[in-house]
Amino acid sequence: MSVDFLDDVFAKPMIFFRIGWMERYRGLNAGDTIKGGGSFVEKHQFGFEAFNFLPFDGRVYGWAMPGTKPNTEEFREIALQRIDSGANGDSLDGVVAVWIATAPEGGAYVVGWYDDATIYRSPQASPGDARRVFRNPDQEEVESVGYITSGPASKAVLLLKDERIIHIPRRGKGTFGQANLWYADDPEIPLHREVREKVLLAIQGTINPRRNIGRTQDVHRKQRVESAAIDAVTRYYTENGYDVRSVESDNVGWDLEATLGDRMLRIEVKGLSGPDIAVELTPNEYRMMQKHRQSYRLCTVTSALDDPQLEVFYHSNEWNGWGSSSGLRLTIDEIISARCTGRNTGGESCPA
Repeated sequence: MSVDFLDDVFAKPMIFFRIGWMERYRGLNAGDTIKGGGSFVEKHQFGFEAFNFLPFDGRVYGWAMPGTKPNTEEFREIALQRIDSGANGDSLDGVVAVWIATAPEGGAYVVGWYDDATIYRSPQASPGDARRVFRNPDQEEVESVGYITSGPASKAVLLLKDERIIHIPRRGKGTFGQANLWYADDPEIPLHREVREKVLLAIQGTINPRRNIGRTQDVHRKQRVESAAIDAVTRYYTENGYDVRSVESDNVGWDLEATLGDRMLRIEVKGLSGPDIAVELTPNEYRMMQKHRQSYRLCTVTSALDDPQLEVFYHSNEWNGWGSSSGLRLTIDEIISARCTGRNTGGESCPA
């Protein structure tokens, strides 16, 4: 996308979706809860958008509540022809799907986008074996999380919290209002032109000269490595007859549970982009590793994006330590960490 493209910011098909606020949108794990997002989120402390940046088979799948038709529970269709006047099918390719959320401190901001996205007229069922499930406390069954847009994971950008600087006004002519979908497609409304231009500049990486593009790319590469590692470990245990399910969003201290008859393994997965094995465990993961040492597995996947190599580390009573079947021994160095919390004591401010 070149700067010349900004000569007509309405030439690029674009749509905006309003969702709840999260840090990573890869499930409710590691304390990444969802804030805002409507009555469903308020009731269940969960929203389907929680998986919007969780890659699966090289793609991401996004959800935003499209609203319902009057006096029914039937979802409204997305007006694809408002995105592209030539749209006449059930889906539309080549769209910039922009995600907007209200920050906990207030104000709605762009949190990320899918470039080259496919937008669907109606909600789609969860793809294949994607780890997109919601356990509704009001129902016994597990509910799969569908999507209304998808795109290449390589072109999906989730902004770090401090990079979410494109403000979206909530009041005034041509704003979101109460809807979760916004087309911003009127050339006569200055706000629509302004927001589209800022998004296109952000995609080019030129909206903020101080923005650390390398850091953002590193974050997205890390996400791809993690996803590839999960897929490799899941495939390994599935091919060996285990029933594997993801518990990444449950924050239990491991990522996968593999069952075979009465046997259940707790599997923590660590993906690495290079050939060397050096990983860190969170305090909770390390605690669970010690507590469930007979059923706990630490699976490392090196060169995850190029030539995945899996090592399964387990506790050996013979060695009285952790090792793999290939003969590698695990050296564990305990480190001290600290939690720092800033609180307002009601006293005087610290000097500058």
